[in-house]
Amino acid sequence: GTLPYEDLQLGLTAALNNYKYIDGNRTAALGASYGGFMINWIAGHQDMSQRFKTLVCHDGLFDMRGMAYSTEELWFSEHD
Repeated sequence: GTLPYEDLQLGLTAALNNYKYIDGNRTAALGASYGGFMINWIAGHQDMSQRFKTLVCHDGLFDMRGMAYSTEELWFSEHD
């Protein structure tokens, strides 16, 4: 979650700075599969989780090692 987490932080900051119609007090984040894993990662890091009004995890991973044994999609676990 480290490199994607940094990308998400930078992306949220850029979106809030460049699109004035986005209300920074009412932002939500949601994700499924690896996106759900990232939602769980965000929830565990107060510096980022406090920036969202709500976090929604759908079918999210909670153990990357377990996922590596259950899928042929190893890009995320090998990359991060």
